[in-house]
Amino acid sequence: MKPLRWIIALLVAAVVLTAAFFVIDSRQKKQKERAEIGAGKTLFSFDPSLLTRITIDNEEGHFAFDWDDIQGWQLVSSEKFPINPYAVAAIGEAFSNLQSVKTVAFNCQDTAVYGFANPVVLKAYTSETGSENPYVLYIGDPTPTYDSYYAMTDASDDVYTIDYNSGSIFCVAKDTLKNAYLFDSLSSSVKYYHLERDGETVMELDRDSDYLWRLKQPAQYELNRAAFENDIDSLVRIKVNSFVEEHPTDLAQYGLEHPRATLTVRATGMEDVIMLGDACPSTDGSNLLYGYLKGSEQVFRVLYGDVKFILEKTAANYLVPVCQSVSVAEISAVEIDMGDIYDMHETLYMDYSNKQYSLGDTDITALGSEKLDSLFAAYFNSIAELRFYDIDPKAKPEGDTAMRITYTYLDGSTAELEFIQESENSFWLMKNGKYSGLVVRMNNFTAANSIIPNYEALMEELNK
Repeated sequence: MKPLRWIIALLVAAVVLTAAFFVIDSRQKKQKERAEIGAGKTLFSFDPSLLTRITIDNEEGHFAFDWDDIQGWQLVSSEKFPINPYAVAAIGEAFSNLQSVKTVAFNCQDTAVYGFANPVVLKAYTSETGSENPYVLYIGDPTPTYDSYYAMTDASDDVYTIDYNSGSIFCVAKDTLKNAYLFDSLSSSVKYYHLERDGETVMELDRDSDYLWRLKQPAQYELNRAAFENDIDSLVRIKVNSFVEEHPTDLAQYGLEHPRATLTVRATGMEDVIMLGDACPSTDGSNLLYGYLKGSEQVFRVLYGDVKFILEKTAANYLVPVCQSVSVAEISAVEIDMGDIYDMHETLYMDYSNKQYSLGDTDITALGSEKLDSLFAAYFNSIAELRFYDIDPKAKPEGDTAMRITYTYLDGSTAELEFIQESENSFWLMKNGKYSGLVVRMNNFTAANSIIPNYEALMEELNK
């Protein structure tokens, strides 16, 4: 009987093992099927270059952006502010190829637990789907571990998770949608610049028919275009530190009712007025001040150093810094008479094409001295490059001429500079009998490498 018992026992064991195998295999198949059903999947896949519109509805409002083939993304909803085109483009890119991490609930009946009572709603319109059939995405809360966001589509009631980075792009704050650049333009597109301080025009410039900058106010000066264009480059790179308030009702609290500076700027297709006010309260030593964009009615903070040139520079900083622009190649003589200010009354004669130079009756070239040639050149250059100190276009010079410089050009014409004493150490500059608006300091004549020391060095060498 024992062999029979063993046979029966083995058969029972085989049946049990077979049953267990089928149970385990069935469970594994169900788990695999469940895992496959809940695995990540493609939620949206379309060509982002076909996007025509993106809309966002969140707790801060409704924002609609249309694509323009020339100007790119444009804000078309009722809110009006300069937009950050890169933020809008990032939403379109993330939307167009969105994968879920996993499915956390099928045919969910209580979506509120995932943050869908008040979701962020995004719609993407393309040229293929038209204006009536947008792709629709709902974004709920971040997951408890903050590694994903809950998401849904209008195609089902399933709840998915998407990667945290994509969720953050979709849950964009309004301030992130705003353009952080104070005046977002190419510097070459800027064509008008008007700066006021304390209600008075500091300078006004526009571009002429050759698209070169010209000074309209004050009008009688020669513009140093390179210096001005350098600050236009700085202007278009200024970034807002942070936004403070929209549509303010009390600008005075920011020092903007009577701003320190008001800058009107125009570029191709855009214009804005930028106002700068009081310094911001600071506990960390940051040097910020309040500003206001009049077009979009935005109060913002900006670093003082970034706008320092708007607050401090005057037209004098953008002028060719010499009293009279001359070249040795275009003149035949320079006469300088410093009157009672200094014992100097000399005439320099120049024949640049033949490299012949004289000081009065002394033929410098004939002396054959390289040192004298160098000293004569330094003396001439210090006269030709005589700098002014400041501008004072409203002054009304009175008095006699204290000093005079006369340039004679190759064609026989002349340019006469007369210096009328304003104070002990400064002079108003007259050009051909008219006030130039320039003020020259005495140290422009006496400083190192200026007219008087270069003249003395030349005379010392000649008298050896």
